[in-house]
Amino acid sequence: MLRFNFSEVGESKIEKYLNVDLLLLFLVVAFAIVSGMNAESSVRVELDSVRNEKSALESERKRMKKLEEQKKVLDKKRQELSKMLKVVKELDAKRGVPKVLYFFADPSKVKGVWFETISITGDSLKIEGNCITLETLHNFLSRVDKELGEITFKEAQLKSYESKSLGLTFQYYSFIIEVRLKKGGVSL
Repeated sequence: MLRFNFSEVGESKIEKYLNVDLLLLFLVVAFAIVSGMNAESSVRVELDSVRNEKSALESERKRMKKLEEQKKVLDKKRQELSKMLKVVKELDAKRGVPKVLYFFADPSKVKGVWFETISITGDSLKIEGNCITLETLHNFLSRVDKELGEITFKEAQLKSYESKSLGLTFQYYSFIIEVRLKKGGVSL
C-alpha cells in the first residue's frame, strides 16, 4: 500500500529563496567577477610593462638618432682630414730633402763641430763652421772629402771667446769650405 502525504510542508522564507541553484549561480557570478578583476589586474601590469618598454625604446631611438647625427659630423670631418692629409703627403713628397744633408744629421760624422751656415747651390756645398781643435777639423774634413766630394778650403782662423761671467777665455777655429759634390750634384 502506498501512502501519499499531500500536506504542505512549511518552508521558511530563507529556505524558500536560498536553494542550491541560487547558491551555485552566486558562486559562478562571484568567480567570474574575481577572475575578471584578476585578468584586468594582469592586463594593467602588462600594459604598464609595455609602456615602460615603449618609453625605454623611445629614449633609445632618440639616442640612436643623436649618434647618427654625430656619425655624420665625424664622417664629414674624416673626409676633410683625409683631404688635408692627402695635400700634406703631396707637399711632403714634393718638398724632398737633399740626401747630402743627412750627412750632417749623423752625430758621429760631425762630432766636435758646430755650424754657422750650410748652403747648397747646384753641385756645390758651402759650409761655415767652428771646432775646438785642429784635429777635430782634420777628422771632419776627411769625412767630408770621403763621403761628399772634393773640398776647396777657403779659410780657417783661430778665434777666441772671452766669458766675463766665468772669467775664462776659450779658443776655437772658425772655417769656411766649399765642396764639389760627387755624382754631379744634389740627389733627393
